[in-house]
Amino acid sequence: STTTAQVADSPGADFLHRLRPDVPVGLRDTHRSGETRSDTLPELNGLVDHSAAEGQKGEGSSAKVGESAPVVIYVETHRVEAIDSMEFAVWDAYLEEKDLPFPEKDKLALTSGNKYEGSRETARGQWDSAPLSDYARISMKYNRFTYFDRFLVSPGDSLRVRLDFENARMLFSGPDADKFRIQYELAIAFENYRYDQNPTMRTAKEEYWGYSAKDSLLIRSAIDVNSGIRRKMEFITPGPEGLAYLERYFAMDWKKHPGFGIIERYRGVLDADFLDILHADLQGRLLYDRVHKFSIYYHEDDWYRQFFEENIAGKVDGIPPGAAFSSYYPEYLYEKLAIVSALTKKPFSNLLADLPQPIHDRVFAKYIIKNYRRFEDSNRQFDLALTAIQTPWIREKISRLASAQRIGDPLISVSLLDTSGKEYSLAEEEGKILLINFWLPGCQASSGMYQSLIRPVEEHFENDPEFQFVYVSHDADRQRWLSNIEEGEYSNPGSLNLNADGQPAAFLEYYYIHYFPTYMVVDREGKVRNIGNIPSTTAGLITYLESLKENSEPSHSNSSL
Repeated sequence: STTTAQVADSPGADFLHRLRPDVPVGLRDTHRSGETRSDTLPELNGLVDHSAAEGQKGEGSSAKVGESAPVVIYVETHRVEAIDSMEFAVWDAYLEEKDLPFPEKDKLALTSGNKYEGSRETARGQWDSAPLSDYARISMKYNRFTYFDRFLVSPGDSLRVRLDFENARMLFSGPDADKFRIQYELAIAFENYRYDQNPTMRTAKEEYWGYSAKDSLLIRSAIDVNSGIRRKMEFITPGPEGLAYLERYFAMDWKKHPGFGIIERYRGVLDADFLDILHADLQGRLLYDRVHKFSIYYHEDDWYRQFFEENIAGKVDGIPPGAAFSSYYPEYLYEKLAIVSALTKKPFSNLLADLPQPIHDRVFAKYIIKNYRRFEDSNRQFDLALTAIQTPWIREKISRLASAQRIGDPLISVSLLDTSGKEYSLAEEEGKILLINFWLPGCQASSGMYQSLIRPVEEHFENDPEFQFVYVSHDADRQRWLSNIEEGEYSNPGSLNLNADGQPAAFLEYYYIHYFPTYMVVDREGKVRNIGNIPSTTAGLITYLESLKENSEPSHSNSSL
């Protein structure tokens, strides 16, 4: 069943059986009408599993939150021979942060189905997660195509899902199909909600016509189109126009979002706690959009300040049930409190005092993860967080991050590969001040920052024996790496070039180097002095590096940052 009315009724697992066409034995080409009985055989005992219709749990077992059981997903892909596997990612604890915690990833090989198992013309396979004892998030994808993204699951959930590429749809069945079906509906409803709105662009120009003649022609063409169904970019300038846009956006009643109606349709069908988490997720996403738009279009004047006081600082929303397990509600709270901290000059940690401990810990962790490479004294911020955070798994993640990022600790001894293919340890450079540039092939930012910032600074220190510039790439293709070095687009061929080989690369994983370019500064004693927070100008970086000759005290950055 895929129609709205049928889903609204929240039928049981036997609904597929009740809808099945009654096809006479021997009738050919019955697959045009969907799932049917076998073309040639009557339904026999053992060929059709009715356990789901009888309300029994499948392979995942009937575990509850707090008990340990895997999540089991049986996947079928219909009529796409090229897809021979599926990739799964599982977050047994989730913060909605790219850096932490990392998901457990797994790949499922698919094999050809057969008509006796109801999977003719499909590739299929069964995936079992590691045992889970609490709510988790699961994604399923193939290459760059994601079919469901960070769906909430409970221990023991089991599902059959068909990716029907011939008819461009996704079908859910099995004991816990409704858990996945509701989240699929919510994802569509949320994207439709965004699709209903015109895109916006912030611009400082009151009359914006792009940056080329082509842009101007396209903008004029969009303005001239008189259509009620086509979208148009709205150009928002600071000042009265931006404030008017924010007033219109904040006037929209987020409580009328259709997603809340979808959740209510499943009341009494799905566990109330499970639905509360989905409700908190949706509320968090909608409120986040509001405060995020404010951060984009904010302009410092009395009118914007008044708007801030009335709609953000002075607005107190009751924390919804399920927020402690929500991925998105803590993200909204972080964004709101970051704005309040910036405009009131109150320390961010002080704004967390009234939050319940589980939510407090998630928001504080987000603050650390998002900003640890911007802090002037990152060691102190990590210590404050570890004193305040009580949730065990969050403390463990922040403690691990703090250990890797602690300024003043010796650089770890992990070998990299030099251009001759030999192992090389940066410990061999002890006695020199190192500026390590982590870059990635094909990354425009890596190339641009090298050319505009690192290269002129290296030229300044070219004849200074106290400095060594090190370029570290992460490239599985050795010949491509050597060619890029020779071309001089990302690094100086005459400097020390190393490659972090292997999957994962131990050196990069230890220091959480996942974004490029990233920079690290190591002093003459081999101690880390800076990770990712170097000055962004040539003069500023030269001054900072020169200061390391005289200053031996560990510091994350100079006071000018």
